[in-house]
Amino acid sequence: MRPEIIDLWFMPLVFGGIFAVLSGGFMMLVRGNTPRTKRIWCCAFLFEVGFVYCMAWHVQLASTFGWRNAWIVCS
Repeated sequence: MRPEIIDLWFMPLVFGGIFAVLSGGFMMLVRGNTPRTKRIWCCAFLFEVGFVYCMAWHVQLASTFGWRNAWIVCS
């Protein structure tokens, strides 16, 4: 079964956007929008998006590196 383009490119961005809205919204709700927490939020968002992309592209990563669990190392 071949994954669709929406599964590989669009859905990780959707999950990252949901994460950003929920975590950033909570940060604004508790008035924690200081420069330090904004940097933490940005790093957490980049980690989330990178992790979801590694999960989405796990088949291609496994075939490239020749290791079944290569996506775990990339995340």
